[in-house]
Amino acid sequence: MLDGRYITPRLKQVYDSFPLFPSSVFIGIGVNKDLSHLPHSTYIRADPPFVLPDESTHNHLSTTVYNFDPTLAPEGKTTVTVILHT
Repeated sequence: MLDGRYITPRLKQVYDSFPLFPSSVFIGIGVNKDLSHLPHSTYIRADPPFVLPDESTHNHLSTTVYNFDPTLAPEGKTTVTVILHT
């Protein structure tokens, strides 16, 4: 989009030679509830495992409950995220 106008030689080398890595799906939601009683990180088992269109199979979802950081949601509410590597 920028026709290479803002790329340095080092950055071009990085783009040309560094290996690609799998993408991730990041889901962030606001929950209208205080979830301070829950652990801040957990895995949710998928039984049975699910398969995405890229043919990756997933046995669990990784979740984070941000009940340890009061700056991420107003009092009485909680931010929750799920990350799925594809």
